[in-house]
Amino acid sequence: ARDRVAAMVRQIGANPLFMDASEHDSLVAGISHLPLLISVALVAVTTKSPLWPKMATLAASGFRDLSRLASGDPLMSRDICLTNREPIIRWIDDYIEELRALRYLISEGGEIDRLEEAFIQVRKERERWLRM
Repeated sequence: ARDRVAAMVRQIGANPLFMDASEHDSLVAGISHLPLLISVALVAVTTKSPLWPKMATLAASGFRDLSRLASGDPLMSRDICLTNREPIIRWIDDYIEELRALRYLISEGGEIDRLEEAFIQVRKERERWLRM
């Protein structure tokens, strides 16, 4: 049965990937659920600001692209968070640590080379992913 399903998946041009449920939940928490929450937080923090009316006139494709996931179904988003709680929380904690590291590099004027290196490194990682 597994081979049949894999063959059907290949016929439609996809690559079958087999894993157990907990591994799947951990992986999608990082590449699907965390981006959703980042989008939600971005819209929340900006639109709650008294400066939002002016900011909104400047918001362009970057804000539009990063905020797109916040337009999703609120009930589905809620249910995702409630059913995959622990992996999502682990990814949120890791994301917060990355933000703290960037905050430190930005706040310390002498860390300009390390800040630039951080941007260079993630650019390389993203380009590597896009070539996969």
